[in-house]
Amino acid sequence: MLHRWAARYTCDAHLREQLVSATVFTLAEDPYLIDRDHVRRSVLKVLVRIAREAMSKTDWRKGPFDVELYPEGERYIVRLRKGYIIEKMRFINRRCASDYVKALKKRSLVRKELRLDC
Repeated sequence: MLHRWAARYTCDAHLREQLVSATVFTLAEDPYLIDRDHVRRSVLKVLVRIAREAMSKTDWRKGPFDVELYPEGERYIVRLRKGYIIEKMRFINRRCASDYVKALKKRSLVRKELRLDC
């Protein structure tokens, strides 16, 4: 169940495994996060919080970036460009990719958002 939920945030198997492990570890450390009446919902909330934190960690990058979001097959790509350095990140759906771009904007790391006619 956790692997399916983590797949909403990334198509990378290693990152999905990290999200699941972090969720299980967090719930084992603090079992009071689980609401007895709504177990699935409370577990999902923990996974979502951990996934958003993992997606928004950009401290190792120095902004600002030019950002592009576009579809590629069944996935969505967020392309970050700073000068000649380009990094492509694949996301499972448009919503996850948009959430990542929003997190970059909140951290003021986006210089220009490029739009493609798709």
